[in-house]
Amino acid sequence: METLGHPTIVAALIGASTALAGMAAGWVAATVDRRREARAEAARRRALRRSLRAEIHVQSRAASDVDFGAMADAVERRLQEEPDFTPFVPLRDRGWMMSQVREQLGLLGDEEAEAVLSYYGVVRAVESFERDLRSDAWAALETERKAQAFRHMLEMQATEARLAERAISALASEVA
Repeated sequence: METLGHPTIVAALIGASTALAGMAAGWVAATVDRRREARAEAARRRALRRSLRAEIHVQSRAASDVDFGAMADAVERRLQEEPDFTPFVPLRDRGWMMSQVREQLGLLGDEEAEAVLSYYGVVRAVESFERDLRSDAWAALETERKAQAFRHMLEMQATEARLAERAISALASEVA
């Protein structure tokens, strides 16, 4: 009796070979899918970084040449001269992109996310301050308190500018 020629053994060997080939094909397909997904995630991460960097860069340019101390001094002098003076503080929407990509922040690294969230946290505080300066509550403040509040808002804007540079740097360092 030939053991290698026995139909049961041949069938078992063919079945095992087919199963192994199927497993190998599945492993290859899964690897290809994982690599494809990794490339797609990397592309989403690059697009997210680019978008956030662009928005933060555009917003930070508005403050790049501002001497916040001199501005605060000038407003304080003007308030002393005209207690009813209200400085013009334009409202700016500095967080449109962030509002669009909030759910994607998990794609960022820890350092990037912390820098971006720190920046946008101060942005929200400054925007709130800007709205306050346009309110009736501002008009009711005493002159000294108005000057202090305005100076504090400018200090927050200076912090915003520093955090913008930090966020831009963090997002740029991970571009590759």
